[in-house]
Amino acid sequence: MNSRLLFLITLIISFCSTFINAQWQKQTNGLPDTWNLGWAIDASDSNNILITTSSGLFGTTDGGGNWSKIEFPDTIIETAIDVSIINESHYWAATDLGKIIATTDAGKNWTVQFNDESKTQFMNYIEMFDEMKGVAMGDAPFPLQKKTAVFLKTTDGGNTWIQSSDTTLIDVYSGDTWRRLDFVNPKLGYFYESGITPQKLLKTTNGCENWQNTYYPGFKML
Repeated sequence: MNSRLLFLITLIISFCSTFINAQWQKQTNGLPDTWNLGWAIDASDSNNILITTSSGLFGTTDGGGNWSKIEFPDTIIETAIDVSIINESHYWAATDLGKIIATTDAGKNWTVQFNDESKTQFMNYIEMFDEMKGVAMGDAPFPLQKKTAVFLKTTDGGNTWIQSSDTTLIDVYSGDTWRRLDFVNPKLGYFYESGITPQKLLKTTNGCENWQNTYYPGFKML
């Protein structure tokens, strides 16, 4: 091969590698070195970000340059499985003991907004669209006892969470810690459920009041 052509190819590969690698930068300042799992991450803008891990909840206000641990009060001993951040001071978290908790002062004080073990013992999803409107989901109680998964919505910042009246999703759950659920807006959402065979990709267009099969063919887990 012509030496000039070889040099040009090598230069292009080097440039592309540098360009691609420059897109992602590892941000660890303030995060523990040994945390095993990251459950969820959410950002309200390019600076304010939350991440919940097996070592606790951490936040940054400078785009990940520095992270600080956000402590829960002694009365809240569980792990945040999902988080939602609206701005630099308003955060919500869904916990592994079925609670929704919230703060309006960047984590200095937390309030339990939802806690009903008869309805769910594992709250795995929360999404706030602004300071008032949001949705959340908890698995059907274990052991499965012909109860429905819990879909909740709020229009007052979580002061009240109203359960969906849908009773068709009996004994379904998220299937893994990283939820199979996401909402585009308070009305439109998708849920790939576990607990039903064959599994289905479901869709709601009215804020969890009804779920329809999308006729997604699904796949087999290896």
